[in-house]
Amino acid sequence: MKHSLQKFRESHLPDDTPPTILNSTFVQNSDAHNHYKDKAKITQLQALLNTQTIESKKKDAALKKYEDFYKEIKARTKAKQKTSQAKK
Repeated sequence: MKHSLQKFRESHLPDDTPPTILNSTFVQNSDAHNHYKDKAKITQLQALLNTQTIESKKKDAALKKYEDFYKEIKARTKAKQKTSQAKK
């Protein structure tokens, strides 16, 4: 059976025939679809990254504001303690 299939293949297909599966429209469309799918995913991830970067900057600014406020309170408290100790 194998021998007859091989003989049929040799008699009906020339040796320089490219594989038909790789040339099929399904494979070509599949590659194109994957390309667009990948592009869409990249675009989506870039938008997510931009959103998260903006949120991160806002959080960093708020954190800096509170850290500065805390340092100022600490400095005032230290100054008050020094003045109260100097009065005693």
